[in-house]
Amino acid sequence: MFGNMQEMKILMIGNQNSGKTTYMASSYGLIKEGKFGFYICADEDTDFLLTKLCNSIKSGSYPVPSDKRQSYEFDLYYYQQPVLSFEWLDYYGGVISESKSEQLMTDIDEADAVMLFIEADALLRNDKKVTQLRRILYLIGRKLMEIEHFFNVIIVLTKYDIVGTSTSLEDVCRPLSQFSESIQGKENVYFRIVPVSCTSSGFVNVDLPLIDVLHSGVGIKCLGYMAAAKAQYDRALEYNGKRGVVDWAVSKLFGLQTNGEIADEAAKNMQQQLALFAQIEGPFDKLDEYRKNYEIKIPHNTTVRQSGEKRTKRSRFGTL
Repeated sequence: MFGNMQEMKILMIGNQNSGKTTYMASSYGLIKEGKFGFYICADEDTDFLLTKLCNSIKSGSYPVPSDKRQSYEFDLYYYQQPVLSFEWLDYYGGVISESKSEQLMTDIDEADAVMLFIEADALLRNDKKVTQLRRILYLIGRKLMEIEHFFNVIIVLTKYDIVGTSTSLEDVCRPLSQFSESIQGKENVYFRIVPVSCTSSGFVNVDLPLIDVLHSGVGIKCLGYMAAAKAQYDRALEYNGKRGVVDWAVSKLFGLQTNGEIADEAAKNMQQQLALFAQIEGPFDKLDEYRKNYEIKIPHNTTVRQSGEKRTKRSRFGTL
């Protein structure tokens, strides 16, 4: 499917060192191996890069921050069946503090989802990084007031294993309450906050943000097929009622399709759209079931981060 027009566009935005590249590599490595029949794949170069990074993360070594806007293309499969093609755009951390953001606003307009990456400990302390991020939260919130198509906003709380066990998720998320309240009234916006951790001790909740977004992408694709089938049904119904001898004579005289032929063609197109819908209805239901039954965990551990990140002791994993 590579090289075809992408059916979904996902933006990753966050400060430098917020863990965007770590998350992308970790989630790719995790879902590439297969999750409840689903897996994602990329072209050879991207697969080599992300697989290498994922293996490094598993051994405790983390990738250097990205300093440019990078785009990657992926395909989602259910067993051997292609389900969805998507572009994943990784924004350099510097966009958070830039005064000009025309390209970012254009990308948001064209996107179907934003993954906003925030270091959990920085959010809890409400430090300078979060102050800079408020500008992006404001811009996204303003854009969401204009966007009419279905849109996903997933806030990924990275490095959550640094947060102490005595601190609740609600306390960590408190600085986001104003943003959360501002978009909750938008029926076309899906919003979720997910705490994640990617360490040598294991990956916690890493697949959920991407599964959430891809579930929406497959759902929109399903709706598109149904809408196309309905349009062809209406067309077939309209032209079927215009069949007759006069129609046949006029069409043959001027070398045009008869109304009956148009109706038959529309009926055939309708069946094709319904067949395409049937192919991804099952995968959509499986994604829906998985995300609804997902048990979100609160990650804590005792490993130490390396490769330029702060060395911080952790406590063991705990679960909700």
